[in-house]
Amino acid sequence: AYDETVSIQITASPGIAVAASGTLSIGAGQTADFPIGVLAPVKAEMKDHPITVRATVTHVNGVTNTQSTIQEMNMIVSIKQFSMVQIVAQDSFTQLRPKVDYTFIFDVYNHGNQQDKMRFSIPDKNLDTLRELGFQITLPAVSMEMQATDTPYKVRINVRTPKNQGWTDEYFQLEFQAQSDFSCREEDCLTTESQMITIYVRGVYLPGFEIIPTLSMVALAAAVLGRRFINDEEEE
Repeated sequence: AYDETVSIQITASPGIAVAASGTLSIGAGQTADFPIGVLAPVKAEMKDHPITVRATVTHVNGVTNTQSTIQEMNMIVSIKQFSMVQIVAQDSFTQLRPKVDYTFIFDVYNHGNQQDKMRFSIPDKNLDTLRELGFQITLPAVSMEMQATDTPYKVRINVRTPKNQGWTDEYFQLEFQAQSDFSCREEDCLTTESQMITIYVRGVYLPGFEIIPTLSMVALAAAVLGRRFINDEEEE
């Protein structure tokens, strides 16, 4: 039955920011709508946040309201889970000899906002190619439950280079892949990252091959000396 001035107060749990109009002027028998803005920080943790909206009539027909006219409404704002993964290779380029064992280490980060199961793999095409070329490759851990922290999980790949490399040096590519299990359940595996490293394998040189030029020079010197000796005998 009166024109009212209503004060709006928003109370929220820590971790989100809220904003709304401070006051509303509402005519007698009328209604008024007002928006509430909610902002979550970057990488906000997956969590439910209670929000309380309190409306207090402060003035009636321009006169201060002396009665306690208050109404509250409670709401829940849910921060959904999202996935994000990052891979860092500790050895992006490595030089090895034939038939040696080496362990490559990849740092995998869960940059999402909730615990997530990460799946580790080497793409089949890349793995088959390396095995056909003589590599022996094992991936001890194929998955790991990871908390959403800045601490990485170190994934190890054990590699043995080919036994018979030949005389030439060769460059090989090894691809490592990490995939979010949550992403595969909710987002068609959109959160998948990969990291490529290069393995440089030295060629095998025959024992004593490096002394052939020296032997050639010795033979040439001997031939020259022998020719001079023959010439000296002919002159005598």
